[in-house]
Amino acid sequence: MKKIYDVLSPRKTKTIRILGLFVLFFSTILITVNMLYTNMTGIVEHPKYWEFKTVFGPFYHLLYFTNISNVFLGIMIVALVLKPSCKLRQNLFFVSVILISITFVVYWLLISWGQPWKDPIIITTSITTHGIHPLIGFVVLYLMRKEIKLTRQVIFISSAIVLTYFFFALVLYLVTGAPHKFKDGAIIYSFMHFRRPFFTTTSNLGLIIALDLLIFVIGAFIPVIFAFLWKLLFNLKVTLKRQMKH
Repeated sequence: MKKIYDVLSPRKTKTIRILGLFVLFFSTILITVNMLYTNMTGIVEHPKYWEFKTVFGPFYHLLYFTNISNVFLGIMIVALVLKPSCKLRQNLFFVSVILISITFVVYWLLISWGQPWKDPIIITTSITTHGIHPLIGFVVLYLMRKEIKLTRQVIFISSAIVLTYFFFALVLYLVTGAPHKFKDGAIIYSFMHFRRPFFTTTSNLGLIIALDLLIFVIGAFIPVIFAFLWKLLFNLKVTLKRQMKH
């Protein structure tokens, strides 16, 4: 079995390991702190939306796409540096970079402007999970760009993860919205309110359905866009082999 240093230099190995542990440690700490804080202060209801936090209580922090993508990124960086020649780990790490890229872009474009920037916990959490950690993921991808060999499966895996999450959001909305004739239901993100998608206030059912479908179309294609973007930006190698060996 090859040693780590046969693939990466000791300096690069140490750097990537520290970055991975940083992401994993602070992701876990911030999730835990936010859960404890919510448990102590209670759920603050949104004035316009019925948020899913009222359904899951403090555990809703575990279900945010942001937190899932942050923890996944930390795990994959640590796993990759332990066995950098493993094609499966290389590809799953790239999937984690795609997901954290979505977290980064969606938050700063659609969500950040509606955040209460006066709460120190929210400020710390937002900057760390939507700014610092994504940038670390991008840096590690750059450092590993010559070692990574991707397969086309990463695109399908990334899209499948995003679509699965969107379907979870839809099922949550439908189940909680059934007693209200689906005019309202628990939502995760305000732009994914399936009665008012993308913040629309229209009552045109056809337009609402079209916008709901657009959410899933975007969910399927945005990972593809990021995959090609990173591939071109860092000149990543792509193999035609389908199997991702351990």
